[in-house]
Amino acid sequence: MKIRLTLILLYSIVWNFGFSQERNFQAVLINSVTHTPISLASISVTKSNIGTISNKDGAFKLCYSDLNDSVRISHIEYETLNLSLSDESIKKEIYLTPKNIILSEVNVKAMSAQDLLLRAIEESSKKIEPNAKLSTYYREFVENNGQYSRFSDGLVDYTISISKKKTKTTVTVKESRAIKLDTLKEEEFSINSPLDVRRAANIYNVSKIQQLINKDNFHKFNFKLVEFENDSELITIILSPKLEIKEELLEKKITLNRNSNLIQEIEIYLPASHVQYAKIVNVLIIKGQTIDRNMRVVYKENNGIYSLFYISRDFAMHFWNKKKIDGTIRFLSDLIVTDIQVGKVEEKKIKSYKHKSLYKRGNQFKTKFWLSNNSLLLTDEEEKIIKGL
Repeated sequence: MKIRLTLILLYSIVWNFGFSQERNFQAVLINSVTHTPISLASISVTKSNIGTISNKDGAFKLCYSDLNDSVRISHIEYETLNLSLSDESIKKEIYLTPKNIILSEVNVKAMSAQDLLLRAIEESSKKIEPNAKLSTYYREFVENNGQYSRFSDGLVDYTISISKKKTKTTVTVKESRAIKLDTLKEEEFSINSPLDVRRAANIYNVSKIQQLINKDNFHKFNFKLVEFENDSELITIILSPKLEIKEELLEKKITLNRNSNLIQEIEIYLPASHVQYAKIVNVLIIKGQTIDRNMRVVYKENNGIYSLFYISRDFAMHFWNKKKIDGTIRFLSDLIVTDIQVGKVEEKKIKSYKHKSLYKRGNQFKTKFWLSNNSLLLTDEEEKIIKGL
């Protein structure tokens, strides 16, 4: 009887394990018209908060456990596609139909654009959960004079609590790896990324977008509204710096859903017309000037939860002095929210990660986390870069 009971328990464990084991769905997203890869598409499991994003090659790998679930593939410039994960006919190449992007480009007054933006920020702020834990995959590259010199990535949790007075964030790095090139020339110099991993998810608090937009400077911009021909819900507001304003101003594109007033995507970058006005700063014995700056933020709503989903940052500077140094350094980072828990999360008291750069943590991993956990897949080119470091 005892042996029989043991066998029954063992069978139950094996059976449950077999049906709860992690599966993965890997494919490449392709534009059905141009046959080019589609990057930054959201791939979400319908009945959970799990998701990932496609890389520059259009490739993604989605890890899931329920074979009876379905996946939702969405991008603001393409028709949304829903697929059953149990459908064995799904191919490794998935074609998405592009929307006819621009129906009209209408010049509008700053006041009407301001009303649209402020209303969207207000509604989006209300929709965001004030207490949440974001499970993320984070990575950063450093490029020195066109050659990649450092790379690091990891699984980073952000436990966020938003109140009227402040936003508190605890950052926990679960696993990480770090790689560097040891053969920099004498006239080159090594530097960690200034893109702060601790603040990478700050824009989860949508109210911080007001600081990025800065309505007090609206008079320095031209405003346009861009609509989609076959999608009446989405609208993009473009703020372009006026050519006569000789300041380091950033171009801003905010895409929102006009029915829900929720912000879907933000892109901010330094336009070529205003690079010349970037300030020169002194860094010890070196002078530096911004030559490129770009940030892209994606929000999404899944299972009624509206949240930050993805953020990329790209920042490049020209450094020089009177001696040997004269070159450029570029810093890049990506953060993808792979899962989210809402409500106050009970956790053991742990110290929040203190370093600005993830690279500082070095190699501390027990699993090949970059191959699972719905991490952002490396492109073939990025794989070659890392292997060459």
